[in-house]
Amino acid sequence: MAATPGYKSRILAGSLNLSAQVRTASLNSATELIDVTVLSDSNKTFLIGPESGTFSASGPLDVLSSTNEPFDVYASWRSDSAPITFMIEGSDIGSSAWLIEGLQSSFDTMAQQGGTADYSISAESTGRVGFGFSAGHDTLTTTTTSANVDLGAAGTVGALVHLHVTSLTGITSDTVLVEHSTDGSTGWTTLALFTAATGVTSQRIEFSGSTKRYVRVTDTIVGTGNTVRGVAVAKL
Repeated sequence: MAATPGYKSRILAGSLNLSAQVRTASLNSATELIDVTVLSDSNKTFLIGPESGTFSASGPLDVLSSTNEPFDVYASWRSDSAPITFMIEGSDIGSSAWLIEGLQSSFDTMAQQGGTADYSISAESTGRVGFGFSAGHDTLTTTTTSANVDLGAAGTVGALVHLHVTSLTGITSDTVLVEHSTDGSTGWTTLALFTAATGVTSQRIEFSGSTKRYVRVTDTIVGTGNTVRGVAVAKL
């Protein structure tokens, strides 16, 4: 098994593709363990407590004068959490992905003589953290169904699905449907249906229930132009 170079990693955060704005990034997941060990126990005994997650990133600051990005987007995360998908091995279909919904906990800027103006941001999770797979980060012009993604096994306790539309030009809308199947070829049923995207946006769907082993994505595109969108899926 070969190591993965860091330059292959990709990050979609809300409606932003942070991959070209980040030097370093990390995502942490933790579960609080409540010690309930008593005198008669020969080993430590714990109850499973709340789950938490933290995302952090830093890089050179590149503010677009026309939109004030990323300042305006980062500022919005102080009151509205955003789905974040960290594809540490790349964004190809089937690559591993971490899914977190983050609320900004800090946003810092810094500059030094002889260096770049930089920023760093941290976000705390407001929901479950999922370990799953990329269903692709693609530029699309027509209605398309993706290749299958193998989740490894079926699940029974729910799933997380993220959608990031980082660009939408010319087209009227893109409606993204995620389906799942037991064998990857027949019996496809709806796993998640996102609200039609009419501009850059992001959405997260979290639900309980069963998840079949294979998933695929269908984009129904209305109008002429193109969209760039990323989708990721994780069983819980």
